[in-house]
Amino acid sequence: MERNIELIETIQHFYQLLDRMPDRPSSTYDFAYFIKQFLRTKVDEGQLPTIEVMTVFKYSKPKAYYSMRQFAKKDPLLHFLMGLDMDKDRAEERLNQLLKQNIEC
Repeated sequence: MERNIELIETIQHFYQLLDRMPDRPSSTYDFAYFIKQFLRTKVDEGQLPTIEVMTVFKYSKPKAYYSMRQFAKKDPLLHFLMGLDMDKDRAEERLNQLLKQNIEC
């Protein structure tokens, strides 16, 4: 049974982006573009893990995250998203859980 395939692919893309992009302000636009695309992801079951993605981004790329905070002052949606936060370990655990569920299907 296929579940949340689009979501799984989006999470995988997020991790690839984290690996590929350096932690510097010039990466801000790439992450902002990803986040806006991420919000359009269709979820078959459950909720979109927005808080988890924002938390992992915050702790994985702090310089790019800070730069995006400045950028977000001009974008109300990004400004709102920049305020989302949770425990980093719990966020990573939740994203990994979603990825693992896909493998088991």
